[in-house]
Amino acid sequence: MNYLRNFALALLPAVILVACASGGDVRTTQISDQDAAKVMASNDNLIVPGERVGRVFLGMTTAQLYRVMGEPTNTVAYNAGGFRYEWRDLSVIVNRSSTVTWMITSGSTYSLAGGVTVGSSTLALQSNRPPPAFSRAEDASRTSYCYSDGLGVDTKSNNVVGIEVWSRGCNGSGHYSCFHWANGVQMIDGKCRRD
Repeated sequence: MNYLRNFALALLPAVILVACASGGDVRTTQISDQDAAKVMASNDNLIVPGERVGRVFLGMTTAQLYRVMGEPTNTVAYNAGGFRYEWRDLSVIVNRSSTVTWMITSGSTYSLAGGVTVGSSTLALQSNRPPPAFSRAEDASRTSYCYSDGLGVDTKSNNVVGIEVWSRGCNGSGHYSCFHWANGVQMIDGKCRRD
């Protein structure tokens, strides 16, 4: 299980840099207090593209995240601000403004409405999702798929190894939202730019 999480997270810097180098926009998701309360009170493990993974949703504050998930098993602080919090099968990225901007699941705890989860075949993914807006082969066995509804899927050897949720949209050159703290890339005028 750690191998899958480490594999998915190892791809993150390279893909972020590709996405950011092209000037991809970053949008935040707004959710009403009433809708936030409903999501936080839900008891499902559903992945909703562009919105949430289980009870964690885009735009959620760190206080809300702590109320829902409790103490993380691991925390990584980024030099330019922001954090990555990890729990079993779920990593959550929080920006300098203390709001959730991205989530990745690396285990089978969470699944899409069609039942696709980490461990599902690429065939199951393709039969349950529309064609991706963009895909990129990392090498002969690894492919990443970007869906314009705010979903990314990483595969290895024709099996899903990671599922990501971020704000809707793909810029055609990569599939992760830009993180201003990643590898010398910063947000300038709403675009990802290298220092």
